[in-house]
Amino acid sequence: MTDPAVHADIEKALIDSMQEISVTGDAVQEIHATFVFGDDFPGFEGHFPDQPVFAAIFQIALVRLLAERALECPLVTDVVERTKFKGIVLPREKIKVSVHLTETEQGRRAVFTLDREGERVSEGKLLLGRGVG
Repeated sequence: MTDPAVHADIEKALIDSMQEISVTGDAVQEIHATFVFGDDFPGFEGHFPDQPVFAAIFQIALVRLLAERALECPLVTDVVERTKFKGIVLPREKIKVSVHLTETEQGRRAVFTLDREGERVSEGKLLLGRGVG
């Protein structure tokens, strides 16, 4: 189990790395955000020591956090499906995140992409459920 303090630190660091965000729509929401993760971003620690990369687990957490911000409620990632990690994100690179958020019978579906300078870094689908909070 992850230490809650470490979890909170990572989430704060993700939000602090956001440069801009826009949310449009009601029933179907479109979220667009830009991030730059500094050398001191805690998600780079230990992954890998000689070449820090933004781990896939943090990319998934980033999408969930954006959905939480748009919906103004806590969420949990229930299912990760059809997700591909095609490139790496290094410190100081500008990343553009797009999330298409819809309501389903099972929860919120988040279809996402992460791009760096026109290159697709990752893409996929998450099923998000209501979190406690």
